[in-house]
Amino acid sequence: MALSSLAAREPQLSDYARSKQAMEALLAETDIPLDCLVLRPPAVYGPGDTELKPLFDAFARGLAPLPGAPDARVSLLYVDDLAAAIVAWLNASERTGGVYEIGDASARGYSWDEVVRTAETLLERRIRRIPVPGAALDGVAWVNTRMSRWLGYAPMLTPGKLQELRHADWVCDNRPLQQMLDWAPQVDLAAGLKTTCGWGRAA
Repeated sequence: MALSSLAAREPQLSDYARSKQAMEALLAETDIPLDCLVLRPPAVYGPGDTELKPLFDAFARGLAPLPGAPDARVSLLYVDDLAAAIVAWLNASERTGGVYEIGDASARGYSWDEVVRTAETLLERRIRRIPVPGAALDGVAWVNTRMSRWLGYAPMLTPGKLQELRHADWVCDNRPLQQMLDWAPQVDLAAGLKTTCGWGRAA
């Protein structure tokens, strides 16, 4: 099996998205003896996560920088649910290949405001929404890209990543995967954030 990304659905947005689609195409053309399962997860989070941690830390400080469009919707996936899907496929008596999207149980995904409201409930505090101007993000991405070339690090925010953040629809459709595999997501956003960030626990 292979892990791709939901970004492969929109390869025109970034080099990362193009690389994931290219990987899927290569697997489809390769003469592999067994059927190969390719999973396309959205943003995956859980304990030890580093990519979403800065955003979650900002929530805990009462701030929610919003880089995407207000009407954008995204799916999320808790890491244990991703691992459970992989194990279910490995343990299946008959393995079926193909490319499948995988997300949590929210069929419509989430708006950024819904994510923030979930954090507010767990933190029991108001979080201030701060729309981030596009020009400011463009500038940071440009500087990040140039500095990474000089200093030799992998930047988190790049022009391509901004294109992905600004895309309006990153909602997964789990139905094809669940029709093929004995699996269903068990962790919703509130439970996932509680475990990942330690929010909502009694002191």
